[in-house]
Amino acid sequence: MTPLLKTVVKIAALALGVTAPALGQETPPERPPEPAAASTIAPVDVPWRADADERFAREVAQRARQHDSGDALSPELARIAEETHELRHKLGSQDLSALPVLRLESLENHTRFHAQQLEAWRDRQKRVATPLANDSAALAKLGAEWEATRSEETNDKLSPALLARIESVLSEINRANQALSAPLGKVLALGPRAAEVESELEASLEVIESAINYQNQRLATVDAPPLWRLPASRGATEQLAKTPLANPNAERDFFFEFLKSRTPQLGLFVAISVLLLPLLLLLSHRDRELVSNDPELQSTAHVLHRPVSSWLVLVLLGFVVAEPGAPVLLRQLALLLSVVPALRILPRKVFAVLGRWPYVASALYVLNLFSFQLTGTPAWYRLYILAISILGIAGFVWLLQRTRQMRAPAVTERMSTAIAGLCLVGIGALLTSAVSNVFGNVSLANMLTDATLDSSYFALAIYAAGTVLSVFVKLALSRRAVSRFQVVTWRVTTTTWSNWREGAISLRSRT
Repeated sequence: MTPLLKTVVKIAALALGVTAPALGQETPPERPPEPAAASTIAPVDVPWRADADERFAREVAQRARQHDSGDALSPELARIAEETHELRHKLGSQDLSALPVLRLESLENHTRFHAQQLEAWRDRQKRVATPLANDSAALAKLGAEWEATRSEETNDKLSPALLARIESVLSEINRANQALSAPLGKVLALGPRAAEVESELEASLEVIESAINYQNQRLATVDAPPLWRLPASRGATEQLAKTPLANPNAERDFFFEFLKSRTPQLGLFVAISVLLLPLLLLLSHRDRELVSNDPELQSTAHVLHRPVSSWLVLVLLGFVVAEPGAPVLLRQLALLLSVVPALRILPRKVFAVLGRWPYVASALYVLNLFSFQLTGTPAWYRLYILAISILGIAGFVWLLQRTRQMRAPAVTERMSTAIAGLCLVGIGALLTSAVSNVFGNVSLANMLTDATLDSSYFALAIYAAGTVLSVFVKLALSRRAVSRFQVVTWRVTTTTWSNWREGAISLRSRT
């Protein structure tokens, strides 16, 4: 920059009333503002402020002595830390890449469950520490004001009586600070331990996510010996079966931890479910006549005749939706218990179109659920999955032939084409799964089998739940329409009677 330009910049800066920094140099950092000096208390206000501040200090001290939440926080954090460390130790000592994706997702749910517990604990710690910190800040402000009032600059303006009163207030504030320091120190001292647990949880999630990503990358690669070479890999199979994470019992720990931690929420869910059953029974008993007179509801009248099955479907599928992070064992149990009720409340038109396919799809889904118990023995697991895939192919072939041969009024050409397309997709997926399983691509075989069979059953279960909800919504709307009709009829009748009565009175008065 030329000297002339530098001179022009300096003159412009002076004209604007600012100081221009040296050109070509960094602007020096601004100094943080100095804290404002504590205000002093006017001598005339010392007696009245002293009474109020002493009372406040005693209240703070009393609250601090009664405050024992810090003692309750410590055991809860210790439990979370112990369970997190135990799970982290298992994750660090095993080869997660050998586990199925379903087990890895279960471990991820388990880890996130501990993370949710830690987050809830932090919220509780914040609720405990906030009033203590507020009291501490208020005492610090009061103490600074009284210290400034007692300073040497104001000593000459205060009488000995006022100085003695100031000393009394400061002593009371100090005693309150001492009483407050113990519970506040306990709560704040738990922060570093909570940070360590959080770091451990983040590390566990990173390990699990890396294993899941590795499993996804192996979908296009052979990750196990061919099926005919399984006896040669028996040693690796036995070694995997002995790993703690491959053992199905590892899921039970998560199961009991979840039940113990979510007891209030599960209790509320059970209470709502129990209250829902008599409501469905009452609606089923009162609205059967209404359904029999409504052509739109006659096709789903069986829902009212089976209120217990309707209740089970809503409760069990509602639990699966409400608790996405629940243990796989608990979610599988809920889905398993919903199979029979869902089949009982499916509309008749579904069986008219699909025949016995809902029973076949539900049976294959149940069989696939039990494969989770064989993940610790890869040889039997692969043979079991292969058998399920073959049964699924046979079921889809049967449904495809039935659809092509069926010419019932309930099956339109578009519906027949859609069902045939879905059958071909299912056959292709399960056939690919079987071939992949035989040649050693177990990851791809698991993914295709689970996706195909789970989708087949979930579609039926969701349709059954939707049928129950739609029936009761239509009943509510129909009952409201009937009520309005009755009200209108009553008003018309009342108006007609009133008009006739007034006309009769008028005629009598004329005669």
